[in-house]
Amino acid sequence: MKIKTLKLKKIKSKNGLLVVAEFKFPIKRVFTVLANKNSKRGYHAHKKCRQLLFCPHGSIKIELFDGYKYKTITLNKSKNAILIPTYIWASQKFLSNNSVLIVLCDKIFSEKEYIRDINNFKKIIDKNK
Repeated sequence: MKIKTLKLKKIKSKNGLLVVAEFKFPIKRVFTVLANKNSKRGYHAHKKCRQLLFCPHGSIKIELFDGYKYKTITLNKSKNAILIPTYIWASQKFLSNNSVLIVLCDKIFSEKEYIRDINNFKKIIDKNK
């Protein structure tokens, strides 16, 4: 599975904590999701958009599926992030109250590039073997 786990640079000082993220792909869209424990989100894949996810507060379980294998990653430290490439089915389960998920995308929103049905996703993956 082509999921890339990133360690963001963390700088501590007497004034607080600074977490730095630098990327080699253009960021076209950013959004934040704030949810309580047991909330579930996602349940889709992207045809063209890559997404970088990180959780600066709380704990979120990210479930990933490439059509063949499942992988679970828990984001619960501000310095950890994951880069999700195209054609990966992803969902998120919020494990604690007031968890925050920040998502950076390399494409502008387009409903046409989403795959929202898991069975359709599996068919697409099978076709491209």
